[in-house]
Amino acid sequence: MSTTTDVRKSNYFDLFTTGIGYLNQVREITPENGLPYLVVRIAALRGHTENVGKTYFDCRVSGRNAHEFVRFLIPDVERGGKVLIRFRMSDLQGEIFTYNKGARQGEVGVSLRTRLIGIEWARVDGMVVKPERVAA
Repeated sequence: MSTTTDVRKSNYFDLFTTGIGYLNQVREITPENGLPYLVVRIAALRGHTENVGKTYFDCRVSGRNAHEFVRFLIPDVERGGKVLIRFRMSDLQGEIFTYNKGARQGEVGVSLRTRLIGIEWARVDGMVVKPERVAA
């Protein structure tokens, strides 16, 4: 008796990051050639609650859920509200750059770039919010 197993080769590996952090700097980028897209900066929280650290991510917004949630939260971010989100990111990559101005001019830094693919929930100034159109 022989058994056959359908084994499919994976042509892609996923790298996901989840966490909680503050949504900042929502902006729309319009390239010369191509479609406009949203980018955000997330200050992800890490460490013990009595000594919280932050790691910053520059994210391209991908996926319907993430787009709808970010667009819903834009007014709160723009007015300076504290917008805390539970996020899911993918495809994290580091990019080296040199500071061009300010106190760190000439120093080398690292930008963490990723895609924001989902937002599970959001709190604006401590209040839970959810856009009506985003599926639960």
